Amino acid sequence: MAGKHHRFPQTDLYCGPGTVEQLGAVADDHDVQNAVIVAGSTTASTDAVVEPILAALGDRLAGVYDGVESHVPTTNVESAIDFAEDRDADLLVSVGGGSAHDTAKAISILGAEGGSPHDYKVVREDGDLVAPDLTAPKIPIAAVPTTLSAAELNGAAAVTDPDTGEKMIVTDEQAIPTAAVYDGEIAVHTPTSIIAATGMNAIDHTVEMLYSRHHTPFTDATALHGLRMLSEHLPRTIENPDDVEARGDALVASALSGFGMEKGVCLNHAICHVLGGKFGVPHGDANSIVLPHGMRFNLPETVERQALIADALGVAHEADSDREAAELAIEAIEDLRDELDAPSALRETAVHRADFETIAAEAVQDLPIANNPRDVTEADVVTILEAAW
Repeated sequence: MAGKHHRFPQTDLYCGPGTVEQLGAVADDHDVQNAVIVAGSTTASTDAVVEPILAALGDRLAGVYDGVESHVPTTNVESAIDFAEDRDADLLVSVGGGSAHDTAKAISILGAEGGSPHDYKVVREDGDLVAPDLTAPKIPIAAVPTTLSAAELNGAAAVTDPDTGEKMIVTDEQAIPTAAVYDGEIAVHTPTSIIAATGMNAIDHTVEMLYSRHHTPFTDATALHGLRMLSEHLPRTIENPDDVEARGDALVASALSGFGMEKGVCLNHAICHVLGGKFGVPHGDANSIVLPHGMRFNLPETVERQALIADALGVAHEADSDREAAELAIEAIEDLRDELDAPSALRETAVHRADFETIAAEAVQDLPIANNPRDVTEADVVTILEAAW
């Protein structure tokens, strides 16, 4: 337990049906005059999602930016910053999945600092992740998740350069949302295919945090309970998409998966960043496909940690050793993926086998590699991609 432990975010969490109404109180707490909603076009045009938010904000609403795009291209961020500045935004309300929340964080960070994300991106130095100190005051954010990305619980925005496919991370603690609303009545309108894929992403968060080089007793606790909840509530909400309680429980489980995520995700996320940035594979789909293969690669260094995963999934009692329990954990993850009908093969995406060496070369340079418990070579990544094909 020696050393520095990553603290939990300074985010007020509102959980339960109807809690979206609390956005009005959040706006009051910050003396908000001009709130701007940040969402994708589909979310912004779904009345059952947007109307309760509009009602909560009332005459504080200054506009709805509905141009969020997957993987948050820099060109998109530039137009979003202009939109917010034109309306003197003093609160950003991100509604949707990870791209909406990351767009809001990018508006807050890059709008305040000016310049390009290339100027402020997190880099690796001697195996550690190093972020510049950004001091300009940031626009506060309130987040309303409708998927299970957990992007609402950190101050990091993943922004993609559309010319190169590079996915850059810009981060500032001031951009951690001041509030997050987990309202099943809002999220119940998200298609089950998206819930399934982003749910597998949330499971990936818990798994990789448990065996990250930087795991702590605190992240162990949230990851293990989040994994238990996800394995219980994800099948419920997929089986009955109208079950508001199940959808809300899945949202809370996703939130637990997000605590400590900034220093928790490992090899899987490094690969998935490249799959998304260069090939447009949705982040949830990519993690769903890669997760068990990354677990198998890391198994030699993480037997005891993956045995904890087996215990959380309720299969450890079937094993006679930690090694057997760890192997059962991977099989249980695959069984759950099948139950959710989540993506399971790279061949079903826009990726081709001829792309594997390019993906591998970039993945081993991606930031989360610094957290991985086992050293990774390009050849290792190619082997994982072949297994996922």
